[in-house]
Amino acid sequence: TKINSPLLSIDDFGVLPHRRPITTVVGRPIEVKKIEHPTTEDLLEVQKKYIDELYNIWNTYKDKYAKNR
Repeated sequence: TKINSPLLSIDDFGVLPHRRPITTVVGRPIEVKKIEHPTTEDLLEVQKKYIDELYNIWNTYKDKYAKNR
């Protein structure tokens, strides 16, 4: 029995990782104010900043690191 996934190969010998480079891209820090009792609006504002930065990272690096998308 053999199972292949993008990161692991599972066969009669157990789980074996594929030898592939893993690239990590870190975005800019987002500013978050400390609020003792945040409202839903406060949380949604921080979530929007986070998601906007994820899109920024993707749009900046997709052609370099995700060529075969």
